[in-house]
Amino acid sequence: MHQKQPDLQFFSELTDLNMDFLRLVIRYPCRDARSVLGLEPPIVDSLRRMDEDQLRSLAAAPRLLACFSSLPPEQLPGTIAESGPGRSAEEKAWLDIAAVFATGLMTYLWQLSKQDRCIASLCIGPTPPRIRDFAAVRFRDIRYQATHSVHLLRAHQSDQPHVWSELIRSACSADPEMQHLSRLKLIPLGLAERRPALAGQRAHARDRRGV
Repeated sequence: MHQKQPDLQFFSELTDLNMDFLRLVIRYPCRDARSVLGLEPPIVDSLRRMDEDQLRSLAAAPRLLACFSSLPPEQLPGTIAESGPGRSAEEKAWLDIAAVFATGLMTYLWQLSKQDRCIASLCIGPTPPRIRDFAAVRFRDIRYQATHSVHLLRAHQSDQPHVWSELIRSACSADPEMQHLSRLKLIPLGLAERRPALAGQRAHARDRRGV
């Protein structure tokens, strides 16, 4: 049986999205923020000290560095990118860029969820039931959902700063083997995220069958 292999375009787009996300974090205008898209200040400061090549090495991770905390969004209250009182010109400009990124990210996730849910769950992180729901979203609704979901943007593993510290440390090293091993460690993390989701999906299926 022929086994489908991810094409080079998939990895190229993955790296580009990761790079755009890193730039979004770095350019966050509030330097005294308690966190930036879930990342703690020491991590953000380390990212800001990295050069372009080091950032590109970090962006070559085998999964997305960014995610939405809810996908598809459970509620669409009002876009965070809307102009509001007290926002500086820099903040408004950053929010506009974040809205563009959110649209690109959500479009990518939507396409991948329709093409290969296995890769989607490993590289993206949303649980299988959520991926199935998201795949059912109409294309014309993607932009609307994305621009109303900027406040849901998060860094993957933002609750595990040691993961980001190791990725940054390896990206800043001149050791290709260290960089490769550090990236590979993200795959078991994706599998660990997926196991509870699969268990919940099986339980839900049993409930529907009345078992």
